[in-house]
Amino acid sequence: NEEILQLALQSLSAIFNIDVSVLRSFLRGSYIHNWMADPFSRGAYSYTTVASAAAKKILQQPVAGILYFAGEALDQDFNATVEAALASGKAVARAILKDKY
Repeated sequence: NEEILQLALQSLSAIFNIDVSVLRSFLRGSYIHNWMADPFSRGAYSYTTVASAAAKKILQQPVAGILYFAGEALDQDFNATVEAALASGKAVARAILKDKY
């Protein structure tokens, strides 16, 4: 876990051009979940099943016109990715604007 944290800090250091020691001084805590070592997920972060398509359609419908769900699990094109989360969020935002305005 310490090695993974160090790699994450090095990546942030390169992205923001901030020394790793400075980043570490701001760090108040961390949690690392190693999906590859998780005996329950067996390395799978997310996956679809035969029933996933039907479940997604249900969850994509607003509840009482005020509660909308979005996220990587609900996107049709990208599964378990940042792109999926962004695409789903944009689709929900468009739906809200369409419904409200």
